[in-house]
Amino acid sequence: MSSSRGRGLNGGNNEYRGGSTMDSLLLETQNDVRMEELADKISQLHSVTLDIHGAVDDQNRLLDDTDSNFNSFGGGLQRTQSRVTGLLNNRQRRLTFYIVLLILGLAFVLYIISFKRK
Repeated sequence: MSSSRGRGLNGGNNEYRGGSTMDSLLLETQNDVRMEELADKISQLHSVTLDIHGAVDDQNRLLDDTDSNFNSFGGGLQRTQSRVTGLLNNRQRRLTFYIVLLILGLAFVLYIISFKRK
C-alpha cells in the first residue's frame, strides 16, 4: 500500500501543479497547522459539551428534589385538610375552631396596627 501523502497531481514527482517541493512542504505545513487548530477546537467543544452535560445533570437532580418536596408538601396538605374537615364535622369543635380563628385574626390586625404606628 503506498501513501499518497506528498504526491502531486501529476504522477507523484512531488510537484503540485508545476510548483516546487518547497510549495508542497509549505502546503503540508499549513495543513498540519490547520489540523492542530481543528483538534484544539474539537477538544474545546468536547470540554464545553461535558460542562453542559454536568449542568444538565445537576438541574435534573434539582428538579427531582423539587418534585419530591412538592409531593411531600401535597401529602401534608391533604392530611391537614382531612384533619380540618374532621374538626369541622363536629358542631362543638367547629365553634372552637371559629373562636380560635377569630382570636388569631384579631391578633394579626393588632400587630399590623402597632407596626404602622412605629
